[in-house]
Amino acid sequence: MKGEIIFKKIKNKKKEQGLIQVEIEYDTYNSIKKKGEEKYKDSRRIEGLIKAYALVVMESKIGKQTGGWTPITSSKFETLVSKRHYKEYVDILQRHGYIYYKKTPLIKSKNKSGIKRDITLYRLGICVSMFSENKTRAITFNCNKDFWRAYKKEYEQISTNYFQEGMDNKRKCIMSAKEKDVITTQMICDFVRKIYCGKINRQDTIHKNIETISNLYSKISYDELHNLVFKLLEIIGIKNKEQYIKNKPAQLIEDVPITKDSNTKFNYYKEVGVDVEILKECYCLTDLKHITRLSNIPKYHYDGKLYSALANLRKPLRKYVRYNGWSLEQAMDVSSAHFTMLPMIFEKVGTSIPFWEMTEWKKLTQNGDLYDEVARFGGTTRNLIKPTFQPFLSIKNEKSFIYAANENDRQNRLIICAFFKDKFPFIYQALLGWHKHTNNTTIKSAANVVESEIINPICERLREIGLHPFRVHDAIYLPSNEISMVSFDIRQEVFNYINRWESTKHIA
Repeated sequence: MKGEIIFKKIKNKKKEQGLIQVEIEYDTYNSIKKKGEEKYKDSRRIEGLIKAYALVVMESKIGKQTGGWTPITSSKFETLVSKRHYKEYVDILQRHGYIYYKKTPLIKSKNKSGIKRDITLYRLGICVSMFSENKTRAITFNCNKDFWRAYKKEYEQISTNYFQEGMDNKRKCIMSAKEKDVITTQMICDFVRKIYCGKINRQDTIHKNIETISNLYSKISYDELHNLVFKLLEIIGIKNKEQYIKNKPAQLIEDVPITKDSNTKFNYYKEVGVDVEILKECYCLTDLKHITRLSNIPKYHYDGKLYSALANLRKPLRKYVRYNGWSLEQAMDVSSAHFTMLPMIFEKVGTSIPFWEMTEWKKLTQNGDLYDEVARFGGTTRNLIKPTFQPFLSIKNEKSFIYAANENDRQNRLIICAFFKDKFPFIYQALLGWHKHTNNTTIKSAANVVESEIINPICERLREIGLHPFRVHDAIYLPSNEISMVSFDIRQEVFNYINRWESTKHIA
């Protein structure tokens, strides 16, 4: 199929390899080839230049970026193009307008010292298009089996879980993972599945596998990996796990501290487990570490939020989590939660909003869909506009807010500002003026406190009637067999709590 990225495993006499294929425009191919012939006499260098461009095309397709920036790790260029010359190739391509690139900090990726790691973002030049109707030419990349598996896993994760509009940031996090991290994770998952299925049960074989994996990935020691495998087997629920992995090392994965208060309320977290199928969905070591902590007793943060590994676990993995064998289902989720809770947030700092505007606001957020309303106002889609609401909650200055965005998001910011100025001008002014009257307390911090004041009592009430709620930020999950046992409307309880405040203050 035209434009499709093809993954194919190749077996030869020496070793297994992988093949990845992507199509680029025939005219662009000839144009880049001509530039390469002007620069190089070596056909391999010309081919490298073309492959560097094809890699940006392929990553842009995987990342669903038709005109935006896509993160590409240096290891992909080094493995698929050239370790020595790829920087020279991308410079040539940028100089002639085929691609553009820039460095940017990847906030969510930090090393052990807490230093942010930079990632290079790429995009196709304005003179070329990925989706032209012109004739195309297939470019083929050959790579070793492990790298091929990591690349294929990335493609599957995005195609399955993060293909929708408005998921750019989640796609970027998946695409920015180190290939060795992904490969190591798959090796661990395959290893644990084989133990679970009884294919590996000898101590010396297990020891050899752990040693091989820890040698491959220097960031995880033998003892850490030994402990990680033991914890995975424990939460999957394998019987007699001690017979497979003896001499359990000291606890190396930090458990959340247990307090007197949390130990009595949340003991049921110890009964949390996962299906072995979760291992097929795991992508990086962070996934595995969150899984091993799911049965830890959680604790409250200073703002009242309940912090557990379930909240950190990626959503595609949550469907495999079990409580006493029952899957967890979402019993309640407040749409645009922090915006829905604005009446209480404003009350806490004494911000007055006219009664008529606050009434319309409650009607929209409690009975309608704020994201959909703004999307229709601006002629866009809900999925595209939704991610922009997160930075909008902390708006301080309209111009700074709008022009700090990249070109893709700038239009969304203009739409949101225009919507609020037209429909809810007093709330808009209150958001803009928030930091002037709150002693540097961020509105997100205030929103987290209000969220906890609402959600925690509801969870407490559910526990009092014998149920086992699991809080994930503004959502509540329950074991599937307990959903029908809830004796009250959880969502309405949230709104009842918010509506306790009826403003008697008016702005002249």
